Amino acid sequence: MLVLAAGLIMTLTLISFSMYTFREGKKMASEFNRALSEEIKEQEEYEYTRYEDGNITGGEVISAITTLQKKVSVTVNNGGNVITYKGTFTKEGNKPGNAGYVALSYIYSGRVKRDAKGVINEIVFTKK
Repeated sequence: MLVLAAGLIMTLTLISFSMYTFREGKKMASEFNRALSEEIKEQEEYEYTRYEDGNITGGEVISAITTLQKKVSVTVNNGGNVITYKGTFTKEGNKPGNAGYVALSYIYSGRVKRDAKGVINEIVFTKK
């Protein structure tokens, strides 16, 4: 009888330990999955968010407009003129005297705009 009771206690202890380990493992996996998802999102958004820090030259702005204008709106604020490009910018059309002219020597600051769901929908470059 004593052997049966000891066996029952050991079995219950083993089951309890297994359930605890499973719960902790599931919790750790969930936290890892969340952290991984955030890292992936950050990497996907880097194409846009890299323009938020520091000074950006006019050449970098031109490059950004040509590569990103089909994915998101790109707005350029040259002080008096504000132009938004949605697939309409061409390097050939970027000439002095045009409303949205971006000189290679201009210095800009960039800002990323998001919609209500947190999705990037516009990049704004403002001449300093």
